[in-house]
Amino acid sequence: MIAITAVPAIPPRERDSHKGTYGHVLVIGGSLGMTGAPVMACEAALRAGAGLVTCACPVHVAAIVAAKLTEAMTFPLPADARGCFNAEALRIMLAAAERFDAFVIGPGLDPQAAARDRMNADAGMLPDVGTPCVTLAAAPSAEAPPAMIVPCATA
Repeated sequence: MIAITAVPAIPPRERDSHKGTYGHVLVIGGSLGMTGAPVMACEAALRAGAGLVTCACPVHVAAIVAAKLTEAMTFPLPADARGCFNAEALRIMLAAAERFDAFVIGPGLDPQAAARDRMNADAGMLPDVGTPCVTLAAAPSAEAPPAMIVPCATA
């Protein structure tokens, strides 16, 4: 786990830059009844200085997430009958991984331990593309920590 002791100041933007100059964050999360967490993670990434932010969420909640986000984009992914990501969603995320500079995985995922464990295991595959990644458990419980930072190669 990496401890954060100070938050660096966001440097001023260059006059000839554009949003693509400042990185693209992919927030992977959301489930039925839990759309606020990925929305807040997207807003935090924008406030922290990311130029582009995309929220990958189950197709069942994509319209809700899109309605809450003004500046971030949505990336609806296949879901099971409960509104949770399915195996096809992981394949799509891995295929698109190289387009992003950082990942936040887990806000608003189904709180059931099985779904959380599956996503945390899947998240272990993303750092192989050399992208910084933060993973979050859905909610603190006896089975899982409240948050985990996956050590990744620096971009």
